[in-house]
Amino acid sequence: IAALTLRGFPTTNGSLAIGGLDHSVRVTRDAAGIAWIEGETPPDLFVAQGYVHAQERMWQMEVWRHISSGRLSELFGASTLEEDRFIRTLGWRESAERDLAALSPDARAAVDAYAVGVNDWIADHQGSLSLPFVVTGLKAGLGGGLGGYALEPWTAVDTLAWQKVQAWQL
Repeated sequence: IAALTLRGFPTTNGSLAIGGLDHSVRVTRDAAGIAWIEGETPPDLFVAQGYVHAQERMWQMEVWRHISSGRLSELFGASTLEEDRFIRTLGWRESAERDLAALSPDARAAVDAYAVGVNDWIADHQGSLSLPFVVTGLKAGLGGGLGGYALEPWTAVDTLAWQKVQAWQL
């Protein structure tokens, strides 16, 4: 059980190889555990931010991705169908797709680089996801056993839709 529980903790020391980086990036943490990311280029910073964000809160990201697209019932069953219908009526996912189409080239490059970092973390951890993924996979019949269910690749639209949920929460 301890090994399964520890899967949910981020790597906070040592070195990692993260795909999509053109240069080395340094991630340090202050006394409060807040990650500080230093790099040579904005794309490298956003790739690293995506990886760090995923390692610290992929479960939240996955739940909010499902919320933003009106797919929460895939994780939690029929009890959330009403919320899914409401969110689909609001059209958060479609709104995020319109937002993506309207981004400047620099902003689009940033959300694309962020997705590269999240997807690298997913690739590194698919099959060894934390306890919430395992429980949800088993309970919802999504499979995956002790590895947790298979995460979909993260997209730029997921990032923009995620902010819709965050704004709603605020």
